[in-house]
Order: sequence, then structure tokens, then C-alpha cells
Amino acid sequence: MHVWIGRSTRILIALGAVAGTLGLAAGGALAQDKGKSITVVLTEEPASLDACNSSVSSNGRVIHNNIGEGLTASDYKTGAVIPRLATSWKQVDNLTWQFKLREGVAFHDGTPFNAETAAKSINRALTTKIGCNVRSLYFSNVDVTAKVVDATTINLVTNVREPILPTYMTWVMLATPGTPEDKLTLTTVGTGPYILESYKPGIEITAKRNPKWWGGTPPVEAIRYVWRTESTVRAAMIANGEADLTEDVSPQDVVKNANTFRDVSYVNMETAFLRIDTTIAPLDDKRLRIALNLAVDRKGLLGTIFPVESIPATNLVVSSIAGHNPNLKPWPYDPEKAKQLVAEAKAAGTPVDKEITLWGRTNLYANSTESMEALLAMWTKAGFNMKVQMLEVGQWLKIHGKPYPEPRGPSIIQTRHNNQGGDAVFTAHSRWACDGSRSAMCDPTLDKKIAEATQLTGEPRVKAWQEVFRSTYEDTVADVIQFHLVGFARVGQRINYTPTFLTLNAMEIASVTFR
Repeated sequence: MHVWIGRSTRILIALGAVAGTLGLAAGGALAQDKGKSITVVLTEEPASLDACNSSVSSNGRVIHNNIGEGLTASDYKTGAVIPRLATSWKQVDNLTWQFKLREGVAFHDGTPFNAETAAKSINRALTTKIGCNVRSLYFSNVDVTAKVVDATTINLVTNVREPILPTYMTWVMLATPGTPEDKLTLTTVGTGPYILESYKPGIEITAKRNPKWWGGTPPVEAIRYVWRTESTVRAAMIANGEADLTEDVSPQDVVKNANTFRDVSYVNMETAFLRIDTTIAPLDDKRLRIALNLAVDRKGLLGTIFPVESIPATNLVVSSIAGHNPNLKPWPYDPEKAKQLVAEAKAAGTPVDKEITLWGRTNLYANSTESMEALLAMWTKAGFNMKVQMLEVGQWLKIHGKPYPEPRGPSIIQTRHNNQGGDAVFTAHSRWACDGSRSAMCDPTLDKKIAEATQLTGEPRVKAWQEVFRSTYEDTVADVIQFHLVGFARVGQRINYTPTFLTLNAMEIASVTFR
């Protein structure tokens, strides 16, 4: 059975005059010199423009280090943690990290950036229960409280020893203390190089250059963000000069040696996989989870649905991440063995005939819909009873993280994982721990391994994470891991932009120059 949920009717929230709400000057960003303005075409509309939700890729492309900034940032070339709103940091005891803050910085509404305002923003994101994605994604197993030391110093106090807290903080974008503390908002007033000027749901977002940004004067004066779901449309908009940049072009739309634009490939740190809900029959039977993996023709997907440059994966993280286990072997393509396991499970009383829902997300990555169609065919052939339902990002987020909607039946969700933090901690707890924000399994023994690995440093930490990856891959078979992905950005002839491993999650427009 195949069910298709088309493009949903989005509930548009009337924002009124966003520029007036933010206390910004009247007039759209595009009213400035068009020669210094750019249009960016996104794959989907942001689900939220609250700074604490910028860890979601659709939001982060607009907010992350454009409108909002963090205490720290990632060096795109080395992956090292570098200063941003903090100039230095040190661990003062097992539960406390101290950060010295950059002086002479202000939020876009004129509020000074200092220890008091920084602590308030961090505590809003990490201690309140208003639904901040950064809290659930990166800090699900760590409690963090910001405390003022003096005007330019804050302490971040954790409930457990956290050896790499500065790495965590690269994803916490700070916002003005005037941000509501009891609810999420559709605006961000940050400290970044660009000021959010207007948001017209379903139409566009505009931002203008921050003339008082501490980091200098970026070449781009104004940004207009629009979104188009179809890769061919996005690609054509760049080719005909209607727009300047898009972060994700499908492989079939890539053009080599074009005269008026450049299609640039980049390793984007993303791993495409399917999360299996191991807690609900029939998928609580390990034989069926093994069968799901054996039934997938990964080689057949390469060069057809996934770019030929994609790398077949055995880990949810790429090889550069501390904890990646190089000893794991790819599942072979063995549809006959898959059928045999399904039959064995059925004979043992597992309700194999129970319908399983495959939840997909449109524009999760290039050809994500086609990927689900292909998997449905492979798994149906192996003896599974399945249906596909494709969702847009807002609908998908409701079932992707806890609390999951109830009642729920057996399901597999199409997803991807992007670990730019450099350490497996950003993967293991949220994806596999019993209380992980995106976990669909529960193994107390594995929880103990995760907790122990979190407290280690150096080579013992790496080996402990490698054991966690081995356990979830071989013992639990928690996922159907597909590929480490390669992206293609299309860059118009007016600008220079070099995509990085963060491009799908954060497109820093301050790095754009004009040709």
C-alpha cells in the first residue's frame, strides 16, 4: 500500500510589522543597492526563526552566525573550536567552564551584550521547557546553567563532567534578553552580521547588513531568502539570474563547466539513514531489522537516486569524527536471506503482516522522495507490509523527536544525521539512549556505555564510542544506514561562495564576496 501526503496547507501566522517589532528602520532590504544584495533559494521554508531552534537545518541556514551568534564557532577547514562571542575559555573544575566575553558588542535592538544578557539567553535555550531544539538535540543528557561572574565573564555549570562543552556551545545562538521566555518566537534579535528585517510566511525572509557588527563590514548588504521545493526550479533560478545561491541541487540537475554559474560539490557531513522504532511489534524482532538491511540494494541506489560520489556508510558519522568505528562491515545485499528471516519471524509468531509506516520528508536531501519509493519496493519484495507517507518539515518534526505522538504503530522514519561537533557524543545519546530526544530504542546496557564514554577523554573516549557504534550496528541493529552524502551548491556568476561541511545547516553570508 502506498499513501502520499502532498504539500500541506501551512498555517500562516500573522506577524504584523516585524520590522516595527524589532525596532528596526523601515524599508525592505531590497530597497538598498541591488548590486550588493543577493537572493538565496532554500529547499524549504524555515520551521521557526527562534534563535534556540537554529540547530534545525531549515532554520540554521538563515540564523546560524548570520543573525544569531554563539560563544564559539567551528573552523571550517580544521573543525577546531574557535572564538566568536567568547574570546577565551577554560575549565575551572569538573563541572564548570568559564568563558570570557567579547567586549563592545550589542544586540540588534541596541541592548549591550555582556555577562548578564548572555547568561539570560543561554538559560532560556538550555533550562526552559519551551521546545528549544538545541536543548533536545545537543544537551539532552547534560544540564547547563549560566551564571554571571562579572560584566565580561560567565560560568557554565553542568550536572555532569563535560570535557567538550565549548564544542557544544557552537550551536547555541544567543538572542536579546527581550526575547519571550515562555514561548518560541518567529523572530531572532541577535548580534550577527545581519539583522532580520521581515518575515512573510510562505513568501520570503529579508535581512540587512548590521552596520555595527563587531566582525567588520561584510560585502553583502542585504539578503532575500525564498524557498522552492523542486531542485530544477532552484537550479533554473540561479542559471537565469533570478537568484544567486542555493545550497542543494539534485545530482541530475548538476551542470559541469557552465558559463553563467558554478555547481560546486562538497562533503556535507550528512549521513542518510532510516530510524527503526525497535520498541513496537513487529520491528521489536531483531530478525526483521536485519532483514531490512539485507533487502537494501545500496549499490543500485548509487548513481541513480544518490550521487555516485556518496559513500556507503556503516556509522552515523563520517570517518573524521572521534568515535567512528572503521571495523564495521557494510550489510551485503541479500534479498533471499531477507525473505528467509521474515518467514522465520512469522513462523515464530511475530506479527509480520502488521502494516509498517515509512515516514519520509520531502526535500530532506536530493531525491529523498525517490529514495523512499525505492525502499518501499525493496522491502515489499522481501515480504514486509508497508506504506509510505511523505511529510513537509513541520509535520515531520512532530514525529521525529520526543514526545512522539500517541498512539503510534510500527514505523520507520527517513532522516539524516549531521555531526559537525567532532565527537560521537553529539550522536550517541540523542539517537540511542533510552531518554534520547530522537531515540526509538531502549537498552540499559547501552545507556551505561554511553554515560561512561561521555566522561572519558583522549584515546579511551574514542574506543568507548567505537564500542557504542558497534553495539547499535551489530547487536541492536537500530537503523538502516545508507550513505554519507555529498551536496551540490549552485553559485551564480555575480558572487563567490565556497560551501563547507556546514552548508546544509548554516550558510554564512558574511563569507560571500562579489566577483
